[in-house]
Amino acid sequence: MKISEKIQQSMDKGDVFYSFEFFPPKTPAGVENLYTRMDRMASLEPLFCDMTWGAGGSQANLTIDISANAQRLSGLEMLMHMTCANMAEEDVKKALDKAKEAGIQNILALRGDPVRGATSFNECDRGFSHAVDLVRFIRKHYGDHFSIGVAGYPEGHSECVDKQTDIKYLKEKVDAGAQYVITQLFYDVNVYKQFVADCRAAGITCPIIPGIMPIQTYGGFVRMTSFCNTYVPAEITEALEPIKDNDEAVKDYGVKLGIEMSRQLMAADAPGLHFYTLNLERSVRRILEGLGFLANKSSRRELPWRPSTLAKRARESVRPIYWSNRPKSYLQRTASWDEFPNGRWGNSESPAFGDLSQSHYMNKTISPQERKAMWGEALVNKDDVHEVFVKYVRGEIKHLPWCDQPLHLETQTIMEKLTAANKAGFLTINSQPRVNAAPSDDPMFGWGGPGGRVYQKAYVECFVSPENMKKIIDNASAMKYIQYHAVDRRGNSYSNAGKAAIAVTWGVFPNKEILQPTIVDSNSFMAWKDEAFSLWLSMWASLYDDESKAAELIHEIHDSYFLVSIVDNDFVNGNIWDIFDLPKLAAPECIGTTVVIMGYALPRDCERVLRGHQGPVNAVRFNAKGTYVMTCGVDKAIRLWNPHRDGVDVRGEALLIKTYQGRHGYDVQDVTIGHDNAKFASCGRDKMVFLWDVPSGEVVRKFEGHSYGVNCVQFNANASVLLSGSYDKTIRLWDMRSRNNTPIQILDEFKDSVTSIAVSDHEIVAGCVDGIVRTFDLRIGKVYREHIEEPVISVALSPDGRCILAGSLDGSIRLIEKDSGTELKSYRGHNVQSYKIDCLFSWDGAFVTSGSEDGRVFTWDLVDGRMDSFQAHGKAVRTLACHPEDPMIITGCVDGSAKVWSISTTP
Repeated sequence: MKISEKIQQSMDKGDVFYSFEFFPPKTPAGVENLYTRMDRMASLEPLFCDMTWGAGGSQANLTIDISANAQRLSGLEMLMHMTCANMAEEDVKKALDKAKEAGIQNILALRGDPVRGATSFNECDRGFSHAVDLVRFIRKHYGDHFSIGVAGYPEGHSECVDKQTDIKYLKEKVDAGAQYVITQLFYDVNVYKQFVADCRAAGITCPIIPGIMPIQTYGGFVRMTSFCNTYVPAEITEALEPIKDNDEAVKDYGVKLGIEMSRQLMAADAPGLHFYTLNLERSVRRILEGLGFLANKSSRRELPWRPSTLAKRARESVRPIYWSNRPKSYLQRTASWDEFPNGRWGNSESPAFGDLSQSHYMNKTISPQERKAMWGEALVNKDDVHEVFVKYVRGEIKHLPWCDQPLHLETQTIMEKLTAANKAGFLTINSQPRVNAAPSDDPMFGWGGPGGRVYQKAYVECFVSPENMKKIIDNASAMKYIQYHAVDRRGNSYSNAGKAAIAVTWGVFPNKEILQPTIVDSNSFMAWKDEAFSLWLSMWASLYDDESKAAELIHEIHDSYFLVSIVDNDFVNGNIWDIFDLPKLAAPECIGTTVVIMGYALPRDCERVLRGHQGPVNAVRFNAKGTYVMTCGVDKAIRLWNPHRDGVDVRGEALLIKTYQGRHGYDVQDVTIGHDNAKFASCGRDKMVFLWDVPSGEVVRKFEGHSYGVNCVQFNANASVLLSGSYDKTIRLWDMRSRNNTPIQILDEFKDSVTSIAVSDHEIVAGCVDGIVRTFDLRIGKVYREHIEEPVISVALSPDGRCILAGSLDGSIRLIEKDSGTELKSYRGHNVQSYKIDCLFSWDGAFVTSGSEDGRVFTWDLVDGRMDSFQAHGKAVRTLACHPEDPMIITGCVDGSAKVWSISTTP
């Protein structure tokens, strides 16, 4: 689809869109990594993405290839840069012809920079002088096939004599056929606002999209602003100066600035936000989260699967479920079809599926070394194979031969059942839970836009031994709503289903026919069968020597097992798991009209809301007895609450006792309460640590010394020592019994920011971005290190002091035995990619609890790892606190709210 049309549709609805820019990497490995990153960022639902061209057309072919592949296989609407510097007309024509043939409909027409090594731009023979010439050329030779965008320069082009002349040239480009403008980066929103006003005064009426480049590193920021002659407001320079050597602090500031600028731009009626990503993901994701855009991603999804943006597939609305975890394979195998199913799947004898492409993009797989690390260096028996599938379900590995990416979010609701099935030898490669009338904007199951209801039949697809196949056949005969289709590699099959296609996902929306985007179909299943069996050998068995036990084992499974597709047509009360004859588990799930959760682990009711913070809540903390709670946040304030009583005026809101503010100059990051309830300490990004008197609200001591922002504070057991951990790679210990305001000890062995501290009588446990959990034994002066290899964002000690929880940015929480350093268990399922999110033990030590960036709270059984979750907020849950004695938790959210949840103690 043309981007100009998508922009207009967004503006007509009153929405603000966002888009991303990428550039072609220089190496094949870099291209591989970019494809992976673009796949991930596609899930953020940008309106479009653009791909740069390279000075003098130096990367033209790569730009076209990446744009075409991303559009064809990742479902991204691509805007391809094209520059005319140092390119003759015939070269430009060849590039445009190739782009058109690849299905690209959108061009950003630029003059471009000189080729590398040249000091200035020189027109080549039969070439172009300016971007307007390229716009005219495209319109002359291609009519309206391409939607054309051009660049705008809010501070004026570096080679232009003045801004008025620059705007005159911009109007020439628009008059020649450009349909929208994307601006160069800027850091003063007033510059953009004035630029738009000047453009409107000059008669330029098309959309003008602001370009935003999040600050990633100080050096990169200085280089880019110097190269582009970008004006930098004094307050930005002043904010960066004290943190310029701390990359993590600079990134955090860049995110905060990006959120502030974006809000100002939206208030100025900018139609959208265009992010210059520098091929990086985290900062852009955090900015979008901070703006609240990601909380309603599901409302932007047209279908439960990502559609291709190729024009010939524009009306495609139905796909077989079998390729859910290998969508690029499906797109490739159906690329030659002339028509695509729309509304209904149609005749099962419709066009044949093609062979898999041998192109680089289709074969982009993990290296043999990485696959061996995930799927086993030396498999000995089938239990080893079963364990690989269990690890995938639990999120301990990210890929299987049949699954390009980790489990879909919705599948986490059936993780417990999938784990049991795989342990029993039912090797699952595809599944979905049943869903009964969930809202179409549900963050987990929603699609199709707001106002509708979505439904799913439970589905499981797995490889099974002949013995387990017999079990399925026998059990299915007693389950009248179950249908199955099974086949081995030779084509021997069993089925109790007809050949007609059956919808397994559908949606009901106002003023629309019922949509049925996902089906099961016997003809498609047989086409998928050949591919599925081949992956055992091409992806897995090929890792081992032909004569090895591991290769023999994989070949045996390939030769003897069945691939079976199972549908439970009872989407209201069915239990598909009965067909596997598994040990009895918890009650079956049903999303929509009924939700069954682990009653003994999860909250049943939201008792009260703690409302008052203007911006994200960074920490919630109970006092020692749980009689009151303190919260702190980005608004520089600390609040004291009674969570057990309603407020004076509003029922259902907790009683606010006191607000403490006026001392921290930036975000308050953490707070800790003394055992006698008379004092509390706070820390913030202003590098300060304050000790407060609870009744009077006065600061009684101020601790200075950290050179960067302070992330965490914690009293020891008797509040005789206060500890603070900082971006400056240190923990400082402050004596509470004397009036000495210099630290009594500085722990400085960290290699990056200290994110979290837990304290026992004689030990300090610290988490750090360098990927190491350190335990300092103060009795003997020794340090124990556990290497997590991922940034550690939260640590907690078990009630008995024997175990450590370590949460990290790879989306895992590890349970570590403190004395031996042994990793006892890993818990996954929650979404952690950008935020520092608390993890903790429950009040009785039986469960592990964490927040999640999708607004849910997750709970795992400490011993067997059973997981469940509930939707606590609409945005990321950064912080939690368990009541020290009673079944109650408090959650804090980036939307500025905190909530008190009561918990049932009976199953």
